[in-house]
Order: sequence, then C-alpha cells, then structure tokens
Amino acid sequence: RHGQVDLSPGSAGGLLAIAVWFGMLYGGWRLWRHNRVAGLALLFGGLSLIPSTSFVPLNEHMAEHRAYQLGLFLLLGMAWSIPRSVFRYVPWAGGGVLVALVVASQARVEVWLSETGLWLESGERVEAGEEERSEIAKRAFQTGTVMRLEGENADAAAQLLRAIEYGDSADRVWLEDGEHGLLYASWNELGILRASEGDGVGAQEAFEAAIRVDPSACRAQNNLAGLQFNQGKIDLARRIYMDSLGYCPDDAVALFMLGRMHYEAWKMSQQAGDPVGRQDVLRDQAQEFFQRLEKVHPRFAQIE
Repeated sequence: RHGQVDLSPGSAGGLLAIAVWFGMLYGGWRLWRHNRVAGLALLFGGLSLIPSTSFVPLNEHMAEHRAYQLGLFLLLGMAWSIPRSVFRYVPWAGGGVLVALVVASQARVEVWLSETGLWLESGERVEAGEEERSEIAKRAFQTGTVMRLEGENADAAAQLLRAIEYGDSADRVWLEDGEHGLLYASWNELGILRASEGDGVGAQEAFEAAIRVDPSACRAQNNLAGLQFNQGKIDLARRIYMDSLGYCPDDAVALFMLGRMHYEAWKMSQQAGDPVGRQDVLRDQAQEFFQRLEKVHPRFAQIE
C-alpha cells in the first residue's frame, strides 16, 4: 500500500534490502548466461524496485504498484525458464491454477464490488495493525469521499467525522486542484455532504470550520458563499467571494459568481429604472469580473 515508512539505508532492514536487491541483479546476470529472456525478466524485476524518490520526488512511495511490477517480471522469468521438454504440461497446470484462483476469489467479491468496500477494508486493516493516527484519518477521508459520491450519506458523514477525529493539522491529502490539509479537506467535504442533504446550518458550520483551519484555501469559502447565494443572501455571498479573491485572485468560481451577481444586479437595476450611472457601475463591474475570468480561465465551462 501507499503509506510506507521511510527505511534508512544504514539500518539492518535497509542493508538487507540493498543486499537482496543486488542479489536479484546478480541472479539476473547468472540466469542471462543460460537464458537471455528469463535473465532480462529478473533484471527488470530488480530495476522496478529502485525507489522512485531516488530520482523523482513523488508524494507516495507507490509500494504496492512496485510489488505488482516485480511479481509480473518474476512470473515471466519463471515461465520463460521452463524447459521445452515439460512445457506441454504447463497449460494444463495453469488451467488448474486459474480455476483455483476463480474459486478463491469469490470470498473477495463483496470487497471488490465497489471502491467503498476497498477503502473500508483498507481502513480496517490499518486500524487492526495499530498504524499511526494519520493513516487511519487519511483512509477515513478517502472512504467518506467515495461514500458521498455513491450516495451513502450517513456512512460518509461517520467516516469524515472519524477523519477529523484522528487527523492532525500536519496531515495532507491530494485533491483535484492540488494538496490540502486533511482537516480542511474533511470539514469541506462534510459541508458539501450536509448541503446536499438540505442541512444549511450543518453545511455552514462545516464550511466555517474548514475556513478556520485554512482561510487561504478558497474551496470552502466558495462553497460557503454558494450556500449563502442559494439561500438568497446575496450581499453576504458577495462579501465572501470577495474575501476568497483576496487569497486566490485567479479563482474561477469566485470570478464567475461575482460577475454573475453583478450582471443580475445590473438587469434588476434596469428594470427598476435606477439612475443610468448606477446601472453603468453594475454593468462595468460585471464585465470586469468576466474579463478577468476569460483571461485566466479561457476554457471555463460557462465562460460564453
């Protein structure tokens, strides 16, 4: 799994890992002398284990992906090492193994049926292994996010509250717009869930909690402003969107909504017969926000 602890090269485990790795490369070279293809497979298996952070700094160690790559190369090396004299029996043996795997996998079907099941099992395994609280919090956040998207709101709320309980201000998670604090992301996600349930008070409290955790991240501010806008509190929504632009001057959502609100205010001003100067100010403000949006986000979905 992703959350592997860094291993010091000078520790006993690190030295053993280095020795085993060089042993794989040596084995690949020895095998190469007798079977070129199988030797290459073992050599590539060893190379697949080179830590990614040695060359490219990644957010995760991706340890399980490396395990899959290594397993593939080892299986290929084994297959290509089979003497031709016994190769005719291999398909029958492989067929038997395949049937056994199909039967054994039936116990895993319930877990594999949904991403929710995978994240729930992941969280249970982490907690059973007495992992760090941050690992429990991260898996609870991921589980809650997936559950919300699948409409399992009650269970999603429980998982997000669990993430908040176990999370720490230093914990980080990746969202579609980059890295954010775990507590901030969990409160924001809980606010979205509450809003979808029609719980305006609960949603507002969650968004405000997220803003207190990190006022410079604009997602929760925009969500809170959108909540106020939907409740008809236009002036309050406008102030919150302006606060959001103070931290994120190129935020597409804030620019679009401010342009929209000023545009609608301009139309209402025309219908009410307000002085032309008042109408012009609202029109110019709407145009300014839309032009800023077009400049920084020309592909914004509603730009036209």
